[in-house]
Amino acid sequence: MKIPRNLFVVAALAVLGVFLAFQTGQARLTGGTTSDNDAGCWGVSGAEFCVDSSGNPIPTTDNDTTLGTSSLRFATVYTLDQTVSDDLTVSGDATVALTLGVGDLTPDAQFEVQSLGAGETYALLISSDNGSTNEVAFDTANDELEISAKVSIGQTIDTTPDATVEIVPAIGDTYSLIVSSVGAAVSHLAVNSSQGGHLEVAGAAPAVSACGTSPSILGSDVAGKVTIGSSASGVDGCVLTFAVPYTNAPACVTQGEDSAIVYANTTTTTALTMTSTAAGDNSSDVFSYICFGRDAD
Repeated sequence: MKIPRNLFVVAALAVLGVFLAFQTGQARLTGGTTSDNDAGCWGVSGAEFCVDSSGNPIPTTDNDTTLGTSSLRFATVYTLDQTVSDDLTVSGDATVALTLGVGDLTPDAQFEVQSLGAGETYALLISSDNGSTNEVAFDTANDELEISAKVSIGQTIDTTPDATVEIVPAIGDTYSLIVSSVGAAVSHLAVNSSQGGHLEVAGAAPAVSACGTSPSILGSDVAGKVTIGSSASGVDGCVLTFAVPYTNAPACVTQGEDSAIVYANTTTTTALTMTSTAAGDNSSDVFSYICFGRDAD
């Protein structure tokens, strides 16, 4: 059978027309209709997938077309930037090479979670396997970190801690725990792991007065030793004015190194007053003190 030459011409013109229509943004490959916004569309009418005149693949209706299915998936998708305006579900591993911000488009750390504000109780929540227990949570309403499970802290982690919080020092660490003053490490409570776990309290020493000539003190508001000064008329006590006043009058215990001398003491929020119960000269006697504060009367 001989095919008429003009049939080839018609076919060639049709292909050329479709090509030109794609180039000028005038063809829709669904039902033969045209659109000024699309260079070409594929799919069922009303749910097409199109390429606009700038070469961007777009659906014809917002939030109406799915890319792939649960059984027909794309193997790999490469993008420079990605914006997700709704839920994102990752069923496999996820690797973030740079920074990751949750609620913050410009994170200041490798991982930053920023609260979205009103209506949110937690900015970060880590739950148990079945979701019934909040193991770790940051309460944005009260600016509190809540931990309901046991915590092990240290370079060598104890996977079965024996307390609510267990701190395991690394080899060579001087301290396993230091609680410092605001802005500096001048006043602190520390556990010296290099000396058998001794508890140490550092801070400014109280001021010593009414304690003879040239008394001396070593210690802090919490604990220390005082060497009583000398006096021709005898010394029967000392006053220690705390470097930082207590909230309430602390409970203090004192003990002189001279067993023949017994000291009684009284305290206020600002001072510890030592008085010898035995008459006589207590010059150069050394006494120790320990004071603990309390929250309420």
